[in-house]
Amino acid sequence: MASENTTVSWYQDSLWRKRAAIGVGVALVLGLTNLLSKPAPEGPRNEDTGRVAAPEFSLPLLAGSGELASSELEGKPLVINFWGSWCKPCEEELPTFQQTYVDYQDEVEFVGINMRDDPDDARAMAE
Repeated sequence: MASENTTVSWYQDSLWRKRAAIGVGVALVLGLTNLLSKPAPEGPRNEDTGRVAAPEFSLPLLAGSGELASSELEGKPLVINFWGSWCKPCEEELPTFQQTYVDYQDEVEFVGINMRDDPDDARAMAE
């Protein structure tokens, strides 16, 4: 009797696992089909690549007054670095970003966006 119950139990566990695997597979196929069937995002497109362009934006300047508009950055590749004076990895990577800017400033635009910072702390780190 015990071996008969063990066999039935093993069979039921095995059957449950197969059904679960099939269910997961079906869910993945349906999810991928849904994802791939959605239309591309709408918006202004880059004339050269046909890709959706980044949205227009303007940000206040850290040094002085005024704003930086995204329209001023057109024509070159753009590197955006999000940083904060409270961020140790940001502090460590700053010299590398500065040197990269010096080396490639004629070919690439670099913009640093300060995150959740006191303006005085941000200015001190930027100097």
